[in-house]
Amino acid sequence: MSKEFDVYDPGKWIYGDEEEFLFLSSPIFNPDSKRNFTQSDIAILLNELAARKKTKFTNDQEFRGFVNKVLVELSDISMNELEKIENEKLGFVSPEMSGVIISGYELTKNQLNVFKNMKLTEDEKRIVVETYYYGRKNGLATYQIKQDLFMKIKNHDIDFLIDIMRAETKAEEKHVLQKYS
Repeated sequence: MSKEFDVYDPGKWIYGDEEEFLFLSSPIFNPDSKRNFTQSDIAILLNELAARKKTKFTNDQEFRGFVNKVLVELSDISMNELEKIENEKLGFVSPEMSGVIISGYELTKNQLNVFKNMKLTEDEKRIVVETYYYGRKNGLATYQIKQDLFMKIKNHDIDFLIDIMRAETKAEEKHVLQKYS
């Protein structure tokens, strides 16, 4: 790291180089460029933010507060983005939502496709959603929800319906779809 660079001294921002910038001994990941911020990146960003807000600092403490606030926000964004990337690698990605809401619950795209492919009526869709979420909310075991649903709708694969409703990640949905195909 450039010894002359000091994030708290705008006069020394010109010494920022392409070395990784560390905040509290940790790099800050830039989700836009998919790499860690450099000293130069941080200096440019802080300069742009201060200029855009037309911020005038009356003392060093105000300026340090501004810099720290920006760096903390960048660090939070960085950690969230890195966690999201790691979750994607592990398959813990939320399913894509369809925008279709039944009884107050939004269906995933895969749930909606399953409902369409099974040719469920609107009433049957509502019964599946309400039965599943009512059972979960009231602590019923999966077999109890299946029994309840079996009593309410006929001629459909109840196991498949419950499994696709239970899937909480893309990977789980994919597994369910492969299992029943």
